[in-house]
Amino acid sequence: MSTLAIDAAAKERLAALALAGYPEEACGLLLGAANRVSEVWLLRNAAADRRQHFQFDALEYMQAERRADSAGLRVLGVWHSHPDAAPEPSAMDRQEAWPGWSYVIVGTSTDGVTGIRSWRLAGADFVEEVIQS
Repeated sequence: MSTLAIDAAAKERLAALALAGYPEEACGLLLGAANRVSEVWLLRNAAADRRQHFQFDALEYMQAERRADSAGLRVLGVWHSHPDAAPEPSAMDRQEAWPGWSYVIVGTSTDGVTGIRSWRLAGADFVEEVIQS
């Protein structure tokens, strides 16, 4: 089973950003180096139905990737929240996923964060990654 290390400050920011987006899906990028997430960036959710899906604006994504390169960071994956749902990939998540990236999903509700899990494509399916601090 693969692992994804997330620095404590980045994990706290991830939870805060996900909760701030509730009841819509919040989304963004996981950045760092060597399979260790040191920064979590928020991107605008450009999906038509933000309560059920997320979608990056292509121009904003390209600008974020350039900014990451300038800062010496690498995009390691994507994060998004699942309001009032389990932090497990949906069929749409699978359809949109790219190989080689981590996909962190944060479950959110009126009570707060209900879970944080990470996934990676293995062939046609997602397999869970172990999140380490």
